[in-house]
Amino acid sequence: ADVTALFVDRDNRIWCGGEDAGLNVLDAQRRGFRHFHNGEHDARSLAGNDVWAIAQDADGAIWTGGYAMGLDRFDESTSTFVHFRHADSDAGSLVSDNVLALRGDAKGNLWIGTDAGIDVRGADGRFRHVDVSTVPGTGAINAAVFLESADGILAGTRRGVLHVDADLTAR
Repeated sequence: ADVTALFVDRDNRIWCGGEDAGLNVLDAQRRGFRHFHNGEHDARSLAGNDVWAIAQDADGAIWTGGYAMGLDRFDESTSTFVHFRHADSDAGSLVSDNVLALRGDAKGNLWIGTDAGIDVRGADGRFRHVDVSTVPGTGAINAAVFLESADGILAGTRRGVLHVDADLTAR
């Protein structure tokens, strides 16, 4: 099976996803998998089966993202998903539905790397867009990996490694 996302959560469960693989989780005792897929007529199922990124936030929630599926938060109590999508009419929505990377940080933020830029979902639930206007180069950002540092977040992108300041400006 194609595995493009792999994540170990704080309960020692292994989460994985891939192209047309959905989201899968191996229990902490390594005895069995649970599988989650998009159900065409089930609005609370996984938004898409091409899972490219998995992360856990400070509250312990599991998040997934992938190609044309936006961002999903897994509701463990009901085994369903809450969807967050890009909307042209809403400046406070995701910058793109193509999510390439996710990372929860120590401050309670969820960092979201997309083909069109970087978003941050704060502990208050609001999405904020990182200002990439001063980053040299043209074309897509394609933020594919995040690393938390003592003075901010480092993002691996198509335009190189970017440092994102507290004011959400990339340099």
